[in-house]
Amino acid sequence: GGHRRWKPRQRAFPSCARSGAVALVAVTVAYAVAVAAATAFLTAAVARRTAVASGGSRFAGALRRQPPLVAVAVGAGGTEVDEETEVWREAYDLEVERSDLIGKQLEAELERVGDLSAELREEFESCIVDLEPAPSKPESEASDEWAQAYLAIRRCNEQSELRLTEIRAKIQERGAAQAAARNPEVTMDFGPIMYKGITFKDITFRRFASAESGSQIFFVELKMPLGIGLEEKMVELRSGGVGRAIEVSQVVDGGSAVADGRIRPGDYVRAITVPQRRLTKSENGDEEEVGSFAESVGISAGSVEKALLVVPAESSFPFERVLDDMQKNREVDGYVAMVLERPFD
Repeated sequence: GGHRRWKPRQRAFPSCARSGAVALVAVTVAYAVAVAAATAFLTAAVARRTAVASGGSRFAGALRRQPPLVAVAVGAGGTEVDEETEVWREAYDLEVERSDLIGKQLEAELERVGDLSAELREEFESCIVDLEPAPSKPESEASDEWAQAYLAIRRCNEQSELRLTEIRAKIQERGAAQAAARNPEVTMDFGPIMYKGITFKDITFRRFASAESGSQIFFVELKMPLGIGLEEKMVELRSGGVGRAIEVSQVVDGGSAVADGRIRPGDYVRAITVPQRRLTKSENGDEEEVGSFAESVGISAGSVEKALLVVPAESSFPFERVLDDMQKNREVDGYVAMVLERPFD
């Protein structure tokens, strides 16, 4: 009968911890042995074909003196089978075994994916179902049919291996991202922004989210008015005590935030762009920053830049000043950029 490809079960997979790393290692070793054996059989088949073509062996001479199907091997039903057919058949059987081993590995990796993300598991399950179906086992003893069946199932296995590699890469990537999302301190570059293509380097702040949940840090730049409501909220800090956070309380129609779709209620505003005027010369001959754009004096005082202000967690920094500094972006280009933190559920 034909070989049935593995398909994901229509149920939730059990915990990966139950299957254990030892079982996965055993499957991997068995798979490597199967691949090596299949390669050996292929090498033998190529060597035999080469010998027949060149006439350089006693076996080749014997084949030329006899009909194509000679009693070199005997099939299960007592029929005579060409040795080349037998090689292709054994190579096919090894690929069937290899397919089963890959299926077990795929199931184990999907369990691990499910532990990280149900959405990611569903994505890979659909990819696996879409794989090319495995060929049926040939009913004849013709070597060409067995060769074609072998090549077809090998191609299917290679496609499955590609999915397996993609799953493992995603697991590694997601695992690294989750570890980074739990780091207490964030240090990142943000930008570039619309105004002069400025990029803000090595911006650092302490994460609000707990070590257990972690959080996502993202950067947006939107045209004003934003259409978001902000309010102060006291949060527990990892270092102990409490701090002040600026939280998005609502996203209303008519603003750029609704059209953009990334900002949600519950996000924390961690940093904002603030216009500043940079003097061309200071008393010691170097450039220096002097307050916000509104505090600068005259056009001749220097060029207008934008800085990224990390909103202090101390309540001594007025909430009203945060709102005012955001509004000052209107005086430059009408865009405000923000770094936001979204705690994971």
